[in-house]
Amino acid sequence: MKPNVRRRVSEFTLPGNDWMQSARSSEGDPARHSELLATSPALNSVRVAQANGVPYSGNRMRVAAWNLERCKFMEESAQLLASAKIDVALLSEADIGMCRSGNLDTISDLAQSLRMGHAAGVEFIELGLGDERETEEHVGGVNLGGLHCNAVLSKFRIEDAAVIPLGPGGDWFAGKPGKGQRRVGCRVAVGARIAAAAPLWAFAVHFESEGRPADRAAEAEKLVAGLEAVGANGATVVGGDFNFNGIPPGENEGSGRALKPELHEPAFRVMREAGYEWSMCNAPGPTTRRHPWHNGHKPLKIDWMFIRNVDASNSSIVPAVGLDGGNLSDHEMIQTDIQIR
Repeated sequence: MKPNVRRRVSEFTLPGNDWMQSARSSEGDPARHSELLATSPALNSVRVAQANGVPYSGNRMRVAAWNLERCKFMEESAQLLASAKIDVALLSEADIGMCRSGNLDTISDLAQSLRMGHAAGVEFIELGLGDERETEEHVGGVNLGGLHCNAVLSKFRIEDAAVIPLGPGGDWFAGKPGKGQRRVGCRVAVGARIAAAAPLWAFAVHFESEGRPADRAAEAEKLVAGLEAVGANGATVVGGDFNFNGIPPGENEGSGRALKPELHEPAFRVMREAGYEWSMCNAPGPTTRRHPWHNGHKPLKIDWMFIRNVDASNSSIVPAVGLDGGNLSDHEMIQTDIQIR
């Protein structure tokens, strides 16, 4: 597994044609995947861009976590974040240079639209046009970058940044999940240390969608170890798509304090033992949305936040819909107001 990434850049080095052709023509064995991981600058750097703003001396801010599902509706997604008055956004599944999302740098475009800075890390380099549906919709299209990322957007100055790998990856490269959607990379947590009255580490997390509860517990252990390694031992907020599909749908409606997700997902126990709590910063209710083409969809609560040395209040789930009522993502946005202790 690759080490934590601390190399900061102002722009990602996009994969070249030779690298992409070599990756596409390679067998999906772990050794070859490790070689490709090591030889991609984009997978071994964290991009940082600062917001234009004065240093923040307060200890309160509104934090959101949202799986953007590629960010195919950039302008409307920016409007949703702006209307919710979000100060720090923990984003996953944001594309850079993918045909399916208009070949935009969705992270930079979102941040600039909101006058926010950002720290971004690459989760996967996509070797094709996307999943089965996207490949059919964009047949003949070309990716200009091929990057699929997590990011932290912040109105306040970013003092440091890091990418924590949550596993060796390789399953998607081998074509095991995703019906042939081949990718190079691994699930990651992308973090930014934000300047405030006391420094705050904020991490955007995405756990593997094809895993089991035990796999997610292992990812949580890697996450906790990575947080300690990068120095996130003070005020910390961690949020994103944890793919906690082991929690029965019927329990999603219970109150955030009464729900005992650790009974179904041992990753919660890992986070609790590391000093993180979740009852204050998560509202009850499911966080997934049904697209018209989703058959047999069961609403799940898979998007969560965890906090340490931070208090939280006013937590809510924000419907991820545009002005016309159409879905912006298959995930709702979750938000909470935090106060650094």
